[in-house]
Amino acid sequence: MNRGADCVKHLVLSLRARTRCLTRHREHHNQAPLACAAHGAGQHRDSAYKTGDINMNESLINKKNERIFFFDNIRYLLVFLVVVFHMTCAYTNYANWWAVNDDNSVFFDYLMRLLNLFLMPVLFFISGYFALPSLHRYGSYRFLKKKIIRLGIPWLVGVLLVGPIRIYIYQYSRGFEDISMWQLFVLKTQEAATFYTGFITSSQQFHHSHFWFLSLLLFFFFVFVLLHKAISFRAGRASPENQITEPSIKSIILVFVLISIVTAVITLIMFLLFIKEPGKQPFVIIASILQFQPTRVGLYTTCFATGIYTFYKNWFYSIKTLGSPLGWLVLTLLLLLAEENVFASLTSGLTPVLGVAYVTIKSFLVFSIIMSLMTFGGKYWNSGSKLNQLLANNSYSIYLIHFVIVLSVQLVMYKWWNVTIYAKFVTGSILSLALSFLFSEFAVRRYPKSSILGVVSLFCVLVIVLN
Repeated sequence: MNRGADCVKHLVLSLRARTRCLTRHREHHNQAPLACAAHGAGQHRDSAYKTGDINMNESLINKKNERIFFFDNIRYLLVFLVVVFHMTCAYTNYANWWAVNDDNSVFFDYLMRLLNLFLMPVLFFISGYFALPSLHRYGSYRFLKKKIIRLGIPWLVGVLLVGPIRIYIYQYSRGFEDISMWQLFVLKTQEAATFYTGFITSSQQFHHSHFWFLSLLLFFFFVFVLLHKAISFRAGRASPENQITEPSIKSIILVFVLISIVTAVITLIMFLLFIKEPGKQPFVIIASILQFQPTRVGLYTTCFATGIYTFYKNWFYSIKTLGSPLGWLVLTLLLLLAEENVFASLTSGLTPVLGVAYVTIKSFLVFSIIMSLMTFGGKYWNSGSKLNQLLANNSYSIYLIHFVIVLSVQLVMYKWWNVTIYAKFVTGSILSLALSFLFSEFAVRRYPKSSILGVVSLFCVLVIVLN
């Protein structure tokens, strides 16, 4: 009896040890920082998940040996499209508040609406996907410390220095030159120090520009860590260990439907609470630190949470189970047509039925785009070529620095280049992407600490020159 009990005890201890080893190995190879800040989010898969005591599904294990490059590739594509989106803002009828307001075209109205629909939600989704393995790898303290350094420092430097530049370009492009760069810096810093909470009703107010993404993402990470600790404490263990199982297409479709409905409900509630004038969706700022659009924060939250869930449930270990890329693309196009038709009806007059239909279709559309991108990337773009890795490694830095470059290029073309706005858009997009990449590759990534000093020094030069 004692010998048998010893054998059972030994087997249990062996299983536990192997399970912990498996979890650590998965955490090590799945870890990656936030969506835009990851240095190569591609994932190696363990080649030894099978032991003498544990038999697993070999086909799924072999798929885990593959490296998932498409997350890197999709991430840098999205960041490039963010640059294009900000270039679009100068030529659309929807953004008369933009720093440079050139001639407008309906074409850019459509393009801006399309890009604004999915760019940031997908970035939040990718950030959520890598949150859990990164937390398991580093632990709560190191995880948050890394996020504060990676997100918090660029956010602080950016909101203090980019704001005055943006407002100066806004005034200069409109012929108002009665205030210096130094005065703008002092005024905006004093405004930030009031820790204002409320709506942002003017482009001249202190706000985060494109750095709002960093502050909101950092807030999500803090909330995620707190929830993870609470759930782990109630479960009586340090971290949940998900079984290595392949998801079914039925479960994926069910989650797709449920999360789209939940997103639509949250968005409708936020519309009722915060939107008083149809067609206007202003940003809210909280204590000068956190900034977001109330009507979109529910979408960002569910995208971030869905990213965490898909990692936990191993959705992307087997792309085939996610369905056909063509099927998701067809669904996306159908939803896009429906969204466009409802939006056209809304321009004639808002009704409760149209409002509910628009928000619901839009929620389904965003998650359909996510699935289209992921299935397409997993099947056709899972390539870790040198070019893909180079662009992916620069994506976060490009996101940080592109804004001022875009505004400067737009201003130069607006003032001194008399061509069509289509030529300006194409030329400006290419030039902004090229300059952002060059600054990222040869300055920010190679000399990160010196780059911060360089940005501050450059701002001081602008203050002196534009005083």
